Amino acid sequence: MSIQDRLLEVGISAADWPGPANREQLERRVRYVARGISSTVPIFATRGQGTRLEDVDGNVYLGFAIGIGTLAVGHCHPKVVAAVKAQVDNFLHTCFSVARYRPYVDGAVAFQFDRKGMIRVKGTGDDVMLAAIDAGADDVQEEGEESVIYTAPQDLAKVRDTLKDAGLEILEAELTYVPKNTVEVTDRETAGKIMRLMDALDEVDDVTNTHVNFDIPEALLS
Repeated sequence: MSIQDRLLEVGISAADWPGPANREQLERRVRYVARGISSTVPIFATRGQGTRLEDVDGNVYLGFAIGIGTLAVGHCHPKVVAAVKAQVDNFLHTCFSVARYRPYVDGAVAFQFDRKGMIRVKGTGDDVMLAAIDAGADDVQEEGEESVIYTAPQDLAKVRDTLKDAGLEILEAELTYVPKNTVEVTDRETAGKIMRLMDALDEVDDVTNTHVNFDIPEALLS
């Protein structure tokens, strides 16, 4: 069924739709936009909220073209708008070699880590490793009497549930950041400074998680 036929079903004539403002924009589109760029519907969107989309004539469309944009949160979700505004309010356009700015360094730090799913289970050995591999895990590391299993972020819940169904005891499961490379600490003084810093961060209420890339041998911690 064409759009025009559907409009007639709900009592709107083709002559009334899409409206004068849309027609004006269509004329400008024909005049100034390359013909190779196709358009399926003769409307010009002006605003949206949730699943509602409004065109320049005030016509409102429900759930229109959301699948095309993969808008799981809809148009103008308040949290998305707030995040964009926060970025714009702090927008800087300077050369880092002249005036430094924090997001540049934050990005450099984040680049040193991979986002991973982390599952800690009780037990070690071949049985745990095989179960993790069968469940779709990326890596398994043993820590004492426990095994730490890493997954792709999107696979965390699936691997966790599969391991649980296999009879493994899940001690912890969360998304985390894993360093791409670690830096070995070789002297006791530096190790002490790092651990005092970590203890201080633990006392800060605003700090919920810390992700590090240092490797301190047990001998330096005793």
